[in-house]
Amino acid sequence: MKADPKGVLTGIHFMDGDHACCEGALAAGARFAAGYPITPSTEVVERFASRVPTVGGTFIQMEDELAASITLQGAVWGGAKAFTVTSGPGFSLMMEHIGYAAMTETPCVFVDVQRGGPSTGLPTLPAFPLSAAASSRWKMNWPLPSPCRAQSGAEPKRLL
Repeated sequence: MKADPKGVLTGIHFMDGDHACCEGALAAGARFAAGYPITPSTEVVERFASRVPTVGGTFIQMEDELAASITLQGAVWGGAKAFTVTSGPGFSLMMEHIGYAAMTETPCVFVDVQRGGPSTGLPTLPAFPLSAAASSRWKMNWPLPSPCRAQSGAEPKRLL
C-alpha cells in the first residue's frame, strides 16, 4: 500500500498525536470521517474537517457516538475509506457497532484516543492503567478475532 500523494503533507511539521493521527488517515486515503466531539479526541476530527477540503472528502459531525459509528459503517459499505474517533465513554457506546462491523466483516477504523484514566483522569490511573486498550481487545459480545492495534513503548521526546 502506498500513501495517497494528495493527503501527504510535505516539509517538516511538528504536531501532537491527534494531528498526526489525522495526517496518517489522510495519507492512507481516508476521505470520510464521522465523529462526535469528546475530549481528548476532538482535535483529530477538527484537523480532518479543516484539511479535507484540500484533498476532497467529507466530515460529518454526528449527534452522538452511536450515530458516528454506524455512519462509519455505511460509508465503508458505500466504498469510502473512512474512520471515526472517540474517547473513553464514547468508545463504550460504540461497542455494539464494533461487534456488528466484525460480524459483517466490515473493515472499519475506530480510533480511541485514551484519557489518563477510565473517565475522570489521572486520579484513577493506577486502578485501570490499560482500561481502554483492554476494552478494545476483549469487550466484544461474542468471541471474535479483534485486530486491535496500540502503540507501545512511546516516550516523551524533548526538542533541543
